[in-house]
Amino acid sequence: MNKDQISLQSRESESDKKDQKREKQLKHRFKRNLHINFGRLAFGLFLTAMGIYLLAKNTGFLPAEFVVDINIFQLWPLLIIFIGLSMLSAKSKISALIGGIITFVILFVIGYLIMSHSDALKKYSRPVKTTPFVIQERSPATQELDVSLKTNGTTVSVYEDSSALIRGSLTSNLTDLIINSSTKGIKQIISLQTHRIFDKLPMKYVNKLDIGINRNAPLQFNLRGKTINADLDFRNLQIQNADLTIDASNIKMKIGNKPENISMKISVRTSRLSIVVPRSVGIQIATASELSLQNFQGLSEIQQQEQKKKIYRTEKFDASQSKIFIDLDTSLSNVNIERVDK
Repeated sequence: MNKDQISLQSRESESDKKDQKREKQLKHRFKRNLHINFGRLAFGLFLTAMGIYLLAKNTGFLPAEFVVDINIFQLWPLLIIFIGLSMLSAKSKISALIGGIITFVILFVIGYLIMSHSDALKKYSRPVKTTPFVIQERSPATQELDVSLKTNGTTVSVYEDSSALIRGSLTSNLTDLIINSSTKGIKQIISLQTHRIFDKLPMKYVNKLDIGINRNAPLQFNLRGKTINADLDFRNLQIQNADLTIDASNIKMKIGNKPENISMKISVRTSRLSIVVPRSVGIQIATASELSLQNFQGLSEIQQQEQKKKIYRTEKFDASQSKIFIDLDTSLSNVNIERVDK
């Protein structure tokens, strides 16, 4: 093989390498062009929508009710959202689909929040209404009161009332209240349940339930629900039994020293529970729960053989005139027992 042939092969080899390198660069550019930057996409759509809105507003095309009363500088958190969206990867069809859905949902929420500052959607929303309720009747044979409440997404307040058996009100643009009352032997059973209404979309959710319970009747109280913010004031009520099953809620319960013995069964998930009890009341807690934060003020664990649950008691529990027995089942929750002088 002569020098000319070797030189020709060398040039052809270099040419092939350049072609391969150029082909790789083109493929890389093609893949990069296929990559969707959801942050840029969302930001571009947002700017386009804002530009169309401002143009329509300045030209008088929009009705007066569509004017949004919001300061543009208050929207700075959107920059964080757009930066977060730009970090989403769309290297595959599945990731592109997921990123697209997330982008659509975020843009929809942004638009909804902005429009909620205008009068445009108020005519489609359900107005806030306060509905009082009262149960005056009490059967001559009634010696005990059983009150059950089932609700979701509600702010609940329970307190004493001396003028009626049950008295309260529901202030809401989201739910209606269903009440049933019946008697069984010496017990009067009252059930309250909130029923969600989907006929109209409220711009601002209001869902508050106030319940006054007669303080002269021995009480059994049951609560079921999720995302509840409740203030349960049992200090002046003759509560004997309580059964609470709640998820993702914030519950504060105040207990007095009127009944000699109070039995409670409490099951909470991803919730915050605070129980305020007088120092004069003895407390016993039985729990097998884990992965929860527990602050049992003034209680000590006692050792018992062949017991699956841990037992916590206050000092001189057996000598206490008033006692509270709590069967506690928690998961990923924060439970706090606070003891006060009164």
